[in-house]
Amino acid sequence: MVAFFVWHAVGNDYDCLALHDMSQGGHRVAAVDSRNSLPAGMVILLVAFIDEFSSTCCGNVPRYERPKPKTAEEVVSRRSSGV
Repeated sequence: MVAFFVWHAVGNDYDCLALHDMSQGGHRVAAVDSRNSLPAGMVILLVAFIDEFSSTCCGNVPRYERPKPKTAEEVVSRRSSGV
């Protein structure tokens, strides 16, 4: 799903660049200059998702999961702290 949004965000940027689209308002700048942050952030998010997915598929524990408690005291401290 993230790849779908990346595809269309980059495509929208490409269309703005190809059509020489200008932003509206007092300062006329190329619209692609103001829209670069969305595709860049989406590409970074896609790379992070692919990295986590490939790591999990190789048998590693997901990075967002906490390690299992090893002692009874650790179980009690986690329960009492609400985590």
